[in-house]
Amino acid sequence: MEQVELAPTLRPLLESNEKIISVQNKVGLYKGAERDEEHDNGTVYLTTHRIVYVDQARPHERSAALDLARVKRSSVHSGFIYSSGKVRLHIAPARDSGLRALDGSRRGSEPTQPATSQSRTEWQCPICDNMNVGALDKCSLCGVPYEEPTQKAELQLTCAVCTFHNHISMARCEMCEAELTRPVPPTPGERAVHDDSDDEDASELLKLSFRAGGSSSFHSALKDVLSDKAWLEPAEAASPAQPMFPGDRRPTVGGISTLVSAAHENERTRDDTLKTAFADLDGLAAKAKEIVSLAEKIATQLNSPAASKLRSKDDDAEQADAFRQYLLDLGIDSPVTRDTAGAMFHEELARELSDFLENYVAKHGGTVALVDAYCLYNRAREFSLVYPADFVMACRNFERLHLALRLREYPSGLLTIEDASSASDAAIIQRVAQYIRSFGPITSGELAAMEECSLPLAEEHLGLCERAGQVCRDETVEGVRFYQNLFMQNAVTV
Repeated sequence: MEQVELAPTLRPLLESNEKIISVQNKVGLYKGAERDEEHDNGTVYLTTHRIVYVDQARPHERSAALDLARVKRSSVHSGFIYSSGKVRLHIAPARDSGLRALDGSRRGSEPTQPATSQSRTEWQCPICDNMNVGALDKCSLCGVPYEEPTQKAELQLTCAVCTFHNHISMARCEMCEAELTRPVPPTPGERAVHDDSDDEDASELLKLSFRAGGSSSFHSALKDVLSDKAWLEPAEAASPAQPMFPGDRRPTVGGISTLVSAAHENERTRDDTLKTAFADLDGLAAKAKEIVSLAEKIATQLNSPAASKLRSKDDDAEQADAFRQYLLDLGIDSPVTRDTAGAMFHEELARELSDFLENYVAKHGGTVALVDAYCLYNRAREFSLVYPADFVMACRNFERLHLALRLREYPSGLLTIEDASSASDAAIIQRVAQYIRSFGPITSGELAAMEECSLPLAEEHLGLCERAGQVCRDETVEGVRFYQNLFMQNAVTV
């Protein structure tokens, strides 16, 4: 299958206008009837354009994708006892579809051209074994027509009297001289069945083994996607506007007819104005769709492994961060839902959260409150909102899936999302101590303004510095201020 490019969260990078429809884990591949040991356990993503297999053990080396345009038909077979449910895919050979071939697929060679009458010099009759010399169309001895050597095995007529197998060209049996009955030509329906069987022999068979269940739901979603054929992207043609009034009314002079005609003219003018306005709105919507599509392409490039080179240049990194902020405002085009992910909902949601929040968390000092991240993420999902319990459950999977973020709970019960590579207690303590040395004693509200974070998170950071002995508090009627801990520094000096 084709090599596929993955995001840092090991999810496939989607193409333009491509959306994830269904996700299933613990899926193995079969090439025909043989089990593929290198693709034996992974996660399968069904999108509007492809079927993507992400290997569990070696995702970057063994992950692959199959274009849905090559799938001719599919079927599902339920599991029984120790056999898991399977989805069978009949794939068109590369020479028929014009697409990139699967690894190990049968590449058809050009068919051998049949010998012409000018190229043959002699041929042997299959009936009388007479050697005919020259470009003869019939045997010079028995009159049997010449047959190309590239044709299929010759058809035979069975005699109803003596059961002798005669050549298809014979009118009477060679043994008993009985009249031979010609075969009845197949009907169009029988011919279609025969063509389908030949077509099935020429196609390749790929089976998906669902060891954790879900084969029926996956096949149902696959049938819908194959029927929609979203990868073709048909252009929408605007239907011509029909006139409101078939006849052109001419105003008469005076009377009620003049008033009626004037009302019709005003209505026609208003209708033309509305059509022009709606045409402008349609053009704006089409341009907006193009802009969103372009933004998705750039987002795919920014999330690709090659985008890591931008971090070495400050100007490029700032521009990339600014564009990612614009992408946050555009929202998520294909969010993870329970219908698409099934039993893997929390794992796929965790991967999507890591992709969505990684740059936002890094921009805000490596730590953001869980409530702030929840509001930002649900705003991007628009209508398909996530419950708080599902959001927390997905965040708890960050470390288990080895993602770039992690969930942290402070002694007060406050939950935050941190950058696993940069956020640490030492970095927070050093940053807060630098604020105090530069601006003097501060309150939690002032620290929240400096860090651009919530007030509870600023209080937790100050409490962390206080427990580490770097700051000390002064409680007065005006409030609580935190000072540099000179007692600790003097004790270390002495």
